[in-house]
Amino acid sequence: MPKLSGRPHGRQRPKPRPAVKLAPEAEAIPEITPARPDLKFLIAASVTCAIALLIFFRDFVSSRFNLIAADVGDGRLMIAILEHWWAVARHQAQFLSPNFFWPERGVLGYSDSLILFAAPYSIARYMGLDRYLAFELCLLAVQAIGFVSMVWLLHSFLRASRTVALVGALLFAMGNVYYRALGSGHVQLMAVDFCPLIAALACDSRRSHAPGRMTRCYCGAAACGMLLGLVLYTSFYIGWFTIVFSAVAAVVWAGGNMLHYGPAAAVSRWRWTAVKCWRACAIGATAFGLVLVPFALTYIPALRNTGGRSFDENLMFMAAPIDTLDVGPRNLVWGHILEPIYTPIRSRTAEWERQVGWPPLILLLTGLTAIRALTGFGRTVSRSIPGRRPHFAAVMAISAALLWLGSLNIRGHSFWLLMFRFVPGAAAIRVPERIASVLNLAVILIICTGLDELWRGKGRLRVAAFWCLAAFLVVEQLNLVDTHMIDRAAEREIFRKVRKPPLNCQAFFLAHSASETRLSFANQIDAMLVARETGVPTLNGYSGWSPSGWDLASFDSAYLRHVREWAARHKVGRNLCGLDLRDGSWSEFRLAGQ
Repeated sequence: MPKLSGRPHGRQRPKPRPAVKLAPEAEAIPEITPARPDLKFLIAASVTCAIALLIFFRDFVSSRFNLIAADVGDGRLMIAILEHWWAVARHQAQFLSPNFFWPERGVLGYSDSLILFAAPYSIARYMGLDRYLAFELCLLAVQAIGFVSMVWLLHSFLRASRTVALVGALLFAMGNVYYRALGSGHVQLMAVDFCPLIAALACDSRRSHAPGRMTRCYCGAAACGMLLGLVLYTSFYIGWFTIVFSAVAAVVWAGGNMLHYGPAAAVSRWRWTAVKCWRACAIGATAFGLVLVPFALTYIPALRNTGGRSFDENLMFMAAPIDTLDVGPRNLVWGHILEPIYTPIRSRTAEWERQVGWPPLILLLTGLTAIRALTGFGRTVSRSIPGRRPHFAAVMAISAALLWLGSLNIRGHSFWLLMFRFVPGAAAIRVPERIASVLNLAVILIICTGLDELWRGKGRLRVAAFWCLAAFLVVEQLNLVDTHMIDRAAEREIFRKVRKPPLNCQAFFLAHSASETRLSFANQIDAMLVARETGVPTLNGYSGWSPSGWDLASFDSAYLRHVREWAARHKVGRNLCGLDLRDGSWSEFRLAGQ
């Protein structure tokens, strides 16, 4: 019988494929396709974000856009620095040398540079808005970035439900810690809004590596490294604390792996990860290193000139253990309840720096969630994301607890001394307790793991408990502290009087302030804003540091003598003018012998 060609009749069993042995890391972290947000979720997220912004910036809205965030001191210093970047963008200023503390060079390194804030600020200025409205819209944009990034991080990578992701983003956008920071004028600490984005980019890069989406993996690694460097350049405190927290969390995570797998197996897994991910890590490190070049050019000379902070200065600004619950006297829920405890100690030096504690309920729930997670720390965990949450929460809890404990002043002693002596960059930190701005992110991540478990549970009672807890957690974050203390109308009235400077005026100093009651640092910033607006540099200045030999801070009887000494030492006596802000007039100023 002839042999028939073509497809054989009947069903054939396919040949079995050879088994593929997964690498340890691939077994532990399965690929999870991110859920695509639908239109309803996007609308809900947008509305929730708008509500959060309206509440956080309510003073700006209720004043009909007249009151601007922060205060006339540090807040307007940030405006002056952003005005410098706006001038740099128009080729009207040198990169490292704003035109105050004239003729000192490189004075940008005496404070935070706010480089990430410069883009939205410059866009607003390009659209024709004045510097105050541009500043407020810049902060609004940064806060919106933080909200959206937090939703992305919680929903896509922690795999929290959409409801829990929105609650976590609300807690982050309206955190009591951030009300207090803005109320103290520390606008630069709002750079923490970029931290969820850094974490999300790192997670997205890692997740893209497993299925072989290498372009996205490398782009995510580069974006993560560059953004981390830019945050460090924007706000040194936030960038440095983020790096330190990440390092501590990595050590704690490694310890958990050793408990779970054993030392030999853990080292094997780390070796496999290093082999597979070294390109992405190298790309991220290179991007971070590129940003460190302008950072080093800006801050190393300034640190060399100033010498850094002292540990005694750190102790003076450190919080005590009792300050962990100090939410400030104007917290909506807890302020009047806790104030009797803190009233006797309100006279401490720089007391406002210590009012950055957490409200009791969020601290309690974070502690309970952490304790539950710690009971299983190092044990076998599921391959699914929900199964790995306890391990993640334990790592966050241990890391946050160690760093918060290390930042406290306990009867004149502190573990911060170890950081101060052995960790690079610690000598530039004056107020260690500002690490609370970064630790608050860890607190929210921990509590969202518990909230998501409650939300996914069965039964109406659990759902009701979730909504009651979520509502109270959000409400207890609200703080009625004044966060908008720059009066835009009053500012315009001061600078409206300033006349056009004389053509031969090559530099100026503030000869008379706008009013007798105006604070000294406010007068210095008045001169800085005039200098940027007119393009004429000023001898006056205000920053976290001041140049060696500069003694123009006080408008006392010796002020003019100090002006003469500074001008003579730096040979700027010729064509030096004095500005009288009472009427905006200019006058020629001559040194003795000219």
